[in-house]
Amino acid sequence: MMKRYFLSLTSLLLLAGCAMGPQGPSLGGTLILRPEVVSGEARIQAASPYYEKEDIGRLQVKLYTVTNGVEAPVVVNGEPLVQVFDTPNPTESEVVFANLKANTTYRAKCEAYLVAGQQFTLISTSDARSTTDIVLTNDDRPTVASLKVKLGAKPFSGETGFGFTLTPGVLIPEASESLTTVELDG
Repeated sequence: MMKRYFLSLTSLLLLAGCAMGPQGPSLGGTLILRPEVVSGEARIQAASPYYEKEDIGRLQVKLYTVTNGVEAPVVVNGEPLVQVFDTPNPTESEVVFANLKANTTYRAKCEAYLVAGQQFTLISTSDARSTTDIVLTNDDRPTVASLKVKLGAKPFSGETGFGFTLTPGVLIPEASESLTTVELDG
């Protein structure tokens, strides 16, 4: 009788332990982002006034949490969580954020820079076109998503002129135009 009681109690305790789920500290979720570069819009001319993927010399990714539509930077050791890639092909690098809270919406903001010596010039947009929202679930597998990077237009200058010569009975139109890209200081 005592043996049956002990066996029932042991079985009950084991089942209760299983129902409670795993115990101990949570290691946190992992987010893997793969850069997806979009350059310009549809073009009707051969010369592109938009930056290209090859122009990117630095990629910087900032991570935020989003709660009820309000974003707040993810802070680690008192500093905002930012990853910077200065490799020869920064868009080929996977961006990995680890030890993140599960069941949380994250926003990754990507900035692409043209590098000339020690000068860094922002060449991506600073709006939703270079922003990715990701919901990190309570899963033991990493969450993988595309990281949007929308490149902007190159600075350019254009000029046009129109004139005409009017002589008795004859109108002679004159027109000129030019379009050139502007070299950035660097």
